[in-house]
Amino acid sequence: MSTGTWQQAAQRNCGKPTITQTSAAVRLLCVVSTNEPFGWGFPNDTVNSDAKDALKKITCVDDGFTWLLKWWKEQKLWAMLKMPGQAGYCTLDKFLENPGLIALLNNSSLIKDYAFVVDSLEGRQVEENEALEIASQFDPTAEPEAPRLSRASASNRPASQRRQDERRPHRAAQPHGKEHSPQAAVELGLSLLLMTSCSPLRAASLPRVALARCRSVG
Repeated sequence: MSTGTWQQAAQRNCGKPTITQTSAAVRLLCVVSTNEPFGWGFPNDTVNSDAKDALKKITCVDDGFTWLLKWWKEQKLWAMLKMPGQAGYCTLDKFLENPGLIALLNNSSLIKDYAFVVDSLEGRQVEENEALEIASQFDPTAEPEAPRLSRASASNRPASQRRQDERRPHRAAQPHGKEHSPQAAVELGLSLLLMTSCSPLRAASLPRVALARCRSVG
């Protein structure tokens, strides 16, 4: 789903979203995944500022003041970037029962409609039951997967690292079989040497490698 892990997003200031403001009611999507936390966002970056404020200020029912969601810039979501045991952590099924969310979804002047999608705001739409099943498979305590290094990201590595890679010799595949063995090379050189004794060809016309092998044998 993203270029970095959700743990990295949770530990840094994710910045402010770049959005298009509107006063009309908007669509709200809940993004679920088996390997990243759930989050809520507005498709096409079109946001009603009152709806956005109500979403990001949904608070924990236990203490009444801890905000539950945090802005995740890469995914363009207000997401559950918390770990079990932290104040405000909850699963999607519990979040759907939050009075603040229920009030927002029922406010027709802010939310036109809402839906559940998989992996990103552009992902396939699913029913609520399937979304809950997918979200339940996410384990926030599991080790994060290292992001794949694309060609573009490889070119962004430090210049010193790229120079080191360029200097590193490439190992050629070692040949196998008798036809590539040292003994075969010596036999070839001897054969060529015998051929020169029976022909007007001069030894200087022999390949350099064959001459070297023959001299070492002699």
